[in-house]
Amino acid sequence: MQIESINPPTDELVPTPVQELTEKVLVGKGTRHLVKIDNFLVEFAGARQAKFVSKDADRFEAMASAAQALPANSETAYARIILLAADGAICRRITLPRLIANGVVVQRCE
Repeated sequence: MQIESINPPTDELVPTPVQELTEKVLVGKGTRHLVKIDNFLVEFAGARQAKFVSKDADRFEAMASAAQALPANSETAYARIILLAADGAICRRITLPRLIANGVVVQRCE
């Protein structure tokens, strides 16, 4: 007996739906952007010139919580990710340990 796959393997890339959420829509004020890709909520903090500090973490967590509370997102658990530029600075004494303890992934990118 041979079992055939309903979805045969392919080398073709399927586009992933991306939804951009603004801080102004989520929280009521601000200029930051949060991107929802599959089960990820991502903020690209690489465009910042200043160090990513506790105040920035507060804003990110408020946006992520508001995005999670949206009716369309309430049943899905989202991984929260902050992308820093390769040379982006983050407070390693307070902010980074706090984000890690809260389950936020902090990643550098080029």
